[in-house]
Amino acid sequence: MIDQQTAARDLHAIRSLLERATLYRTISGPTALFGAVLSLLTALALGALSLTSAPIGGFGFVLLWIVVLVVTTTFNFALIHRDSVRRDESFLSSGMRLALRTIAPPMFVGGIIGITLALRFDQSAFAAIVWILCYGLALCATAGFAPKSIKLLGAAFIASGAGLLPIWYVVDTFIAPASIFLGAAFMGSTFGLLHLIYGICVVFAKEPSPDHESVPV
Repeated sequence: MIDQQTAARDLHAIRSLLERATLYRTISGPTALFGAVLSLLTALALGALSLTSAPIGGFGFVLLWIVVLVVTTTFNFALIHRDSVRRDESFLSSGMRLALRTIAPPMFVGGIIGITLALRFDQSAFAAIVWILCYGLALCATAGFAPKSIKLLGAAFIASGAGLLPIWYVVDTFIAPASIFLGAAFMGSTFGLLHLIYGICVVFAKEPSPDHESVPV
């Protein structure tokens, strides 16, 4: 059973996040655009290399996407840190800790399974689908305190991951086992294009009203 102190602290963190839903949009928009461009460039490079005689392999696939994740996360944390300094607040606030606790489980599980698929079974395309699905689950898990747009993005990732499963099965089974090329295409079409669309919508959208961007507690 969760003790009253922990419950009160989490409730306070959720309320704080709800009050700053617009702030989440201003941070996640530029991050989404940055990550989208980086993902598209990485996907194009991997796709092109997979069609040449240059050996890529699951290790190279995983390594490149880990670099994309680290660089994008660093960029996002830099924006959050800059804003926390401007607001004279702690970087690891209660809201930040709550958000990290929420997204960590699906992200960790998806990362481990995906890396295992790529390295042990040479299934980079299937690994990409696992990453896409678990990332969507992580975003949807924040629905209680993040803007509605984050939940919609998560739903788009889950729907995309589910839709890519039959494509992977048909291509890998009946056409050719083009795992690296398929994986690059899957990552580019989701972490690239979906983030690009989301980032553009967020950056150029009018400031949302709290009633439309959060769920009251």
